Amino acid sequence: MSIVSTPLSIAAASGIVASALVNGAGYSISLFSIPAIVQGAPTTDVLVRQWQLVFEKGKALFPVFAAGTALNYLYVAYRSRSRDLEWRGFAAGGVLQVAIVPFTLLFIAGVNSRLLAVADPKTKKEMSKEVAKALVGQWGRLNAVRSSIGLLGTAAAVWNLLT
Repeated sequence: MSIVSTPLSIAAASGIVASALVNGAGYSISLFSIPAIVQGAPTTDVLVRQWQLVFEKGKALFPVFAAGTALNYLYVAYRSRSRDLEWRGFAAGGVLQVAIVPFTLLFIAGVNSRLLAVADPKTKKEMSKEVAKALVGQWGRLNAVRSSIGLLGTAAAVWNLLT
């Protein structure tokens, strides 16, 4: 796609900015927030509650951004293809944004369930601080991988925009 000021290139650039923002934010949670939570929490309850606060905020924001970015990329891919422009990077970007859903379900949902059971005062599920630290750390690593999938989608779209 040539870089010209058209509605299509504006849509492409908007998708790239949104994708970079949301996936970069997800990655920064793993790099900064999770280590601070693991190191600073004095008890299991505080550790799991702090993780839950980050989790709930992310759960409210990230799926909306990922879906919007995926739709944007797929729209730009469709419009680019119909104009005989390079489109595959945008299509790959859209697919990679959607790929975070099965990754989450396969690899992260179980960790979420275990931590949320401890955070829920109704279940009164017990967990040692060491196990909670390990699970929150595992969640952080898996979240970094998930964010990297989205960042690969961003990179594919940037490549497409520049070719």
